[in-house]
Amino acid sequence: TSAGDPRLLSGALNDEDVIHFDGDGDKLEGMVANGLPAGNADRTVFMVARHNNNNGGAGGFVYGQASSNKAFGLMVDYEGEFGIQGWARRNDLRTSEVGVGAGWVSQSAVLEAGTATLYIDGTVLGSKTHTWNTTLNKIMIGAEFDNAPYLDLDVATVLVYDRALSAAERQQVEDYLQQRYFGAGGTTNQTPTANADSYSVTENSLANPLDVLGNDSDP
Repeated sequence: TSAGDPRLLSGALNDEDVIHFDGDGDKLEGMVANGLPAGNADRTVFMVARHNNNNGGAGGFVYGQASSNKAFGLMVDYEGEFGIQGWARRNDLRTSEVGVGAGWVSQSAVLEAGTATLYIDGTVLGSKTHTWNTTLNKIMIGAEFDNAPYLDLDVATVLVYDRALSAAERQQVEDYLQQRYFGAGGTTNQTPTANADSYSVTENSLANPLDVLGNDSDP
């Protein structure tokens, strides 16, 4: 469900559509996150996004609830730096890499056996060993998880897998995203084959990832 006036920008990134959130009341919010990985279960999350202004907030794509250690997602934090959100600073993975103003990037996180690793454009930025306790209350894109402030943000796609992809599988998805959205890099233009149950909060259902934001030609 949308709030404010997020806009679909047709062909805005390498001829692919993106959604623009202007930082003034725009968000996409799913009131349940059924089917996504909960608790400390393994998972892999990807997002292709451009963080223009975080307006003093933290967010990007997050699911769970706005309670200590109950959330999980890809974000820029209050300082505008890339990270993984768990809700409350002690539960977050924070980095010193500035995300606001960095342009379009592929963000991804792999949680395996309690260790979460953050990647930007396929490069490891950091990792955190932690007992995550993610709930499935809701999904939020474009705003702080407790609804304000709102983020000036562009998002092309979000993909969630209900397991930790192997290094080879993660690289395959990374290659696909780089070629599709940036027209360069990667070693293959074939759709990734990493298997996951089908899940969607859009009109379209994808065969492999637990798709959250994308379209029917995503992997």
